[in-house]
Amino acid sequence: MLAACSGTRPRPPAVLGRVLRACLVVVVAVSSPAAVLPPAAVLPPAAVLPPAAALPPPAAGPGGAAEDLRWFRDEVGAPGAVLVVVGPDGVREWAAGGDDGEGRPVDLATPFVWGSVSKPVTARIVAGLEERGALRADQPVAEILPEVADTELGRRGATVRDLVEHTSGLPHDLALTDGGLDVPDALSAARRVAGSDDLGERGTFRYSSLGYVLLQAVVERATGAPFAEAGAATAEAPPGHVPVLTVPRPVPVEVDPAGLGYGYQAGSAERLGEFASAVLRDPPTSRVGEGPRGRPGGWNRELGGEHGPLLRHSGAVPGYFAHVAVAPDRGRAVVVLANRYGEMDASTYARAVDAVVGHRLGGAAPTSPGLPGRYPVVLALLALTCAAGLVGAVVAARRPRPRRPLARAAAAAVGLTAVGAAAAGPPVLFGAGPAVGLRWAPDVMVLLWAAAAGVALWSLVVAVSRTADGPGSARGGTGAVRRG
Repeated sequence: MLAACSGTRPRPPAVLGRVLRACLVVVVAVSSPAAVLPPAAVLPPAAVLPPAAALPPPAAGPGGAAEDLRWFRDEVGAPGAVLVVVGPDGVREWAAGGDDGEGRPVDLATPFVWGSVSKPVTARIVAGLEERGALRADQPVAEILPEVADTELGRRGATVRDLVEHTSGLPHDLALTDGGLDVPDALSAARRVAGSDDLGERGTFRYSSLGYVLLQAVVERATGAPFAEAGAATAEAPPGHVPVLTVPRPVPVEVDPAGLGYGYQAGSAERLGEFASAVLRDPPTSRVGEGPRGRPGGWNRELGGEHGPLLRHSGAVPGYFAHVAVAPDRGRAVVVLANRYGEMDASTYARAVDAVVGHRLGGAAPTSPGLPGRYPVVLALLALTCAAGLVGAVVAARRPRPRRPLARAAAAAVGLTAVGAAAAGPPVLFGAGPAVGLRWAPDVMVLLWAAAAGVALWSLVVAVSRTADGPGSARGGTGAVRRG
C-alpha cells in the first residue's frame, strides 16, 4: 500500500469528505440488471425431498444449531442464513434466521445461489449418466464433443473424469466465466473453452471452472436436453447482498446460462441437504489425486482431521455463499447458506464456516477471534491513503516551496506507482479485471481508484513545484533579492 505526505490544515478534510461521499455515490450506483433463472427442474426420484411434515422442528437451546447460526450471522454480517445438519436418512436438525433480499423471512424453502457447490452437484449428475450408460468417466471429451477434437485439450485426450477432478489442464479464468462467455448454453462455449491458450499439464490438479463449463456441455450433448432437465437445481433466487463499506447492499442475481455446471445452480437448503444425504449414502471415489487434498466427485477431500475424512466444498457468487461438508465416518453432513458475499469476505467466511462445521460434527463451540477481518482493514488502509494524498496535495498547493529536481522526480515516481497499483490491483485481488472487481467488491475498487488518484494528485502538485535553482528561488533569478 502506498503512503503519501499529509498536512493538518482545517479545510482539506472537508474536501476529503466530499470526495469520499462522491465515491460512495459511485459505489451505490454500481449494479446490474437482474437475470432470471430457468424454471426449476424436477430431481430424479432418488433425490426427492422428504415431505415437510417429516422434517424436525428448528433446533433451539444452548449449543444447538440455532445458536451456531446466530454466531455465524454475527461473524459474517449476513442478512439471512440457514444451517442444516443431515444424516443418510435426511434432515436431523436445522435453523434459519433473518430475511432474504426481498424482505421475506428465510426458511428451509428459501432459494440460495450455491456458487461452486454446483460443481459436486454437476459431478453427481455425470455419475448418474455413467450408471445409465450415457457416457463413461474414462471417455475422451472429444468423443462426446467432436467440435473440440482439434483443440489442444482434445488432442491430449482429456477425459470426462479429468473435467470432474480438475486434472484436464484447463485454467480457472474468472475473466471468462464472470460474464465473458455470453452464450445461451455450455455447448455454444465448448470450443472456445477447450481452445484456451493457458492449458496446463493434464493429470495435475488445477482448479478450473472452465472445466465444469465443458462438463455441462458434455451433459447437454449426452442427454440431448438443456442442463436443467438433467437434474440441475435452477430455482429463481431473490437478490443477494454485496457489502459496500461493510453494509450489505441488495444486488440482483446474475446468472450465466453456460455456468450452471460450475457456479450458478440455485435451490433451497432442503434440496442441498438432500444432496448431502445422498452423498453420505454413496460417497464418491477417485482414481487420481489420492493425496490429502484429492478431488473425488468434484469435492475437496481432507484426511486426517478429528472428524475423519471430510468431503467439502465452498461456493460463492456476488451476494451469496454456500458450504457443504460431508463426514462419512460420522454419518453427518453440514450445509451452510448465506445471502451475503463480497470477495473481501472470503477469509472471514472460511474461518466462520470451519468453526460451525466443526461444532456440528462434535468439536468445540465456535468463538470469535476478537480481531477485525481483512475486509475492514483493507477499506481503512485505502481510505487513509486517499485521505493522505488529498490532504498532502492541498497542503502542497497552499504552501508552495522550492524543491530540488530529485524530489520532484521522486514525487512523480510515487504518482506513477500509485497509478500502476490501481491498474494491477484488480488482477491481484480478484484474478481478473476491473469489471469483475466491481461485481465482487465495488467499494474496494472505488476506494482503490480514489487512493491512487489522491496519491497521484499529491505527486503532481509536488512535481510541478519550482525547482530550488529555478526562477523565484532564494538562490537567484527574477524576483530574487540580493544583498551586496
